[in-house]
Amino acid sequence: MLLAQVAEEEGQESVQKILSMKQNKSDIVQQIKDKNPLPNPYHIGEVCRILLSTDPDLKPFSGCWCIIYQINPHSCGVKTWKANLATVKPEYLERIDGTEEEIANQNCGSQTKLGF
Repeated sequence: MLLAQVAEEEGQESVQKILSMKQNKSDIVQQIKDKNPLPNPYHIGEVCRILLSTDPDLKPFSGCWCIIYQINPHSCGVKTWKANLATVKPEYLERIDGTEEEIANQNCGSQTKLGF
């Protein structure tokens, strides 16, 4: 229905309500666009574990240790014993505590030297 028809049939007040609702929707969209994204919580060199994911490219690496080599706005680039993955979402990563981190770093270094 056109605004002119609404004005004619239901009055000017109805037209103002429609315009107000439309303006509120565009305000919401603008607020979403203006919202500051959360910073990526990880840093380069951090050792993490890849969590179970529905992403078919990530499934074979579930539970594997990885080292973050790149920080992107909404993902991380990680190195695993088998491959480098350029875009892993932070929600699929879990920090490893200090003791496990040392072991993971040693294993990663050994595997790199062996050519894995």
